[in-house]
Amino acid sequence: MIAVLVTFRIKPECVDAFKEELLKVAVPVVAEAECLTLDYAQDAEDPARFMLYEVWPSREYFETKQLAKPYYRPYLEATQPMWAEPRRFKYFTLFSTYPTRT
Repeated sequence: MIAVLVTFRIKPECVDAFKEELLKVAVPVVAEAECLTLDYAQDAEDPARFMLYEVWPSREYFETKQLAKPYYRPYLEATQPMWAEPRRFKYFTLFSTYPTRT
């Protein structure tokens, strides 16, 4: 499994609209069987900075299959003009999760 940390800096005047777009795209993302975790967070000290934490079966799946889903294009078209700087991806190999669920 791979954990993906995506960070964004959004133009201050676009923060609320960006949050709305994130929440809209969350619906189809979490419906994907391969989506093991999806969390969105807004920086408590810098409201224009956001973090997305996602867990997927592999980096290859995330980059070649998940990011190619048809609902990403409208999301990107709506949000890219809101970005104050390019989004950043960081990948982590997930070796343990808590709490363990059976």
